[in-house]
Amino acid sequence: MKKIKTIAGLQQEKMRLRIQQLEQEKAIRNHWKEVKEDLHPASLLRNKLAGLTQTKPGEGRLLPILLNYGVDHLSRRLTKMAGEKIEATVQQGVDKLMGKINSAFKKR
Repeated sequence: MKKIKTIAGLQQEKMRLRIQQLEQEKAIRNHWKEVKEDLHPASLLRNKLAGLTQTKPGEGRLLPILLNYGVDHLSRRLTKMAGEKIEATVQQGVDKLMGKINSAFKKR
């Protein structure tokens, strides 16, 4: 580092150091954002699934196929259960409405 001989030189060095500080703070913020994204549960799950589905040398595509089959089966079961639950709820609503209509007609 060279010697600073003038006030203008000192001011230039202060400006250079301030710019360097701002650049380093920006790099830290960007790195922190990346760390937070990597530690987000959705990112962790996505990375884990990506690691499981990558084929290694000498392995077939059995694991990804089984994983897809399992996800497909699970989604079908959940969809069926949700459909049955919705149908039951709608039927209860219709039954209550019919009961109210019948009681209104009986009062007449």
